[in-house]
Amino acid sequence: MPGVINRTDFEKLPYYYSNRMNIEAGDVLIKLDNSFTPTHCALVDRGRESLVHSIHAGVQSGRMPSSRYAVWRFQGEHQLKFHPGYRAAQIAEGWANSNIGYTGCSLNNQSWGQWRAVIAKLGSSKFEKNAKNRLKKYRKRQNFAPKNMICSELVILAYQLSGNLGDGYFIEIDAKHATPPVVEAYLNKSKNWSPVFRVAKSGPSYGEMAKKFVKSDTGNQMQTIMRESMRDYLQN
Repeated sequence: MPGVINRTDFEKLPYYYSNRMNIEAGDVLIKLDNSFTPTHCALVDRGRESLVHSIHAGVQSGRMPSSRYAVWRFQGEHQLKFHPGYRAAQIAEGWANSNIGYTGCSLNNQSWGQWRAVIAKLGSSKFEKNAKNRLKKYRKRQNFAPKNMICSELVILAYQLSGNLGDGYFIEIDAKHATPPVVEAYLNKSKNWSPVFRVAKSGPSYGEMAKKFVKSDTGNQMQTIMRESMRDYLQN
């Protein structure tokens, strides 16, 4: 079933470029298939050059994607004394170094990676008693680490463990019973989150990007220097 972002909405989002200028730690990446159904989630790490996600091999760091992703961001960090996305990324990076698995089940002595994903579709995704109790349990563990998690769990728990219920960035859904479409739907309904960029297999050429950038007169001193450099590039 298609998610909340359709092709038209997706194409209205500006492109993300791999230069760390417009990406932030803790940005939520949601992969969209050809029907724009969310199929995978990840977090941008603190270095803003890689992502952290859970795949069948477990929680790992990986390269920034080149396929179709929407980039979601918490919009209220300027009102806080710290950056919740940075804290969420820090927690997720700790999981990537803690041998966290994708599933806790096995079938005929072989890892059954789909099992936990199937469980996620069963039961309610409302943040109720069981979800609260699991969160309390995780807070007592080293690195706040569950033994296993799927991609959507990673994103939800990283932000839940960064703060408390009621915080604007707290993703108030049951991490164990949430899939990527559930995460996207929650972020879309929240007044504190919004899609800010798109990642796609193809984008404008460097020249097209430069033309658009030099027309802008906003940004800091470094961006002004970059703009002048691009202007020189276009003239030569």
